[in-house]
Amino acid sequence: MRTLYHLLFLSLAVLVVEGCYNRPSTSALAEIELLAEKDLDIAVEKLDSINYDNLNESDRSYYILLQTIIDAKNGKAMTEDSRIAVAFHHFSEKVLEGHDNSTEVVSHFAKSAMYMGDWYALVDSMKPCEEAYRLSIQYAEKAHDTHTTYCALSRLARRVVYSDAEEALNLIRQALDVFEKQPDGDLNHLSLLNDVANYSFLVAFYSDNNFDQACEYANRELALATEKHIPTGINQSQCFF
Repeated sequence: MRTLYHLLFLSLAVLVVEGCYNRPSTSALAEIELLAEKDLDIAVEKLDSINYDNLNESDRSYYILLQTIIDAKNGKAMTEDSRIAVAFHHFSEKVLEGHDNSTEVVSHFAKSAMYMGDWYALVDSMKPCEEAYRLSIQYAEKAHDTHTTYCALSRLARRVVYSDAEEALNLIRQALDVFEKQPDGDLNHLSLLNDVANYSFLVAFYSDNNFDQACEYANRELALATEKHIPTGINQSQCFF
């Protein structure tokens, strides 16, 4: 009988050890997020190797966020069946209800809010889209996540340009200020400068009072892009239409 109990104990211990070994930790997912900035292919392989069903609720939300980030970096268009809402609501509950205000979780919330805004834009739900982008900007700034701040500002500028050119111009100015503060090593993944420059031209079209200022911002962005060898597909002559 004692031998049977001993065998049962050993079997249980093995199962516990295997379960812990096979369950990726948050730190492993964080490593994949960092890797996505350096080697996207390897980041995809590592993420694909993780069994989603083995993750706890928090890590599942992080997994979905990483999948969304990687898909965006690979140029894969978001679809209506995206699971980003799962991550957004999870991190929203943690941050907005005060359960976890660590820098990492606040940054995850800011990123998920930005991609939630993308989803709302996809389904033509403009008011929630703008609200999600504003949430993203607010909490990205709290987390000192300048990349997400920049990207969310760019996205929001694109959404409001047709209804409020003045605000769009202000958002572009903020995005440019964020971009100019980035260290050189961080500029490669900020290729959305192209978008911000083009939004400046849109603002110029839709703003009677700030045409010159919009062009000035566009030219500054174009000069930065040229200096950092970021292709924009535009040239300075376009600022004068």
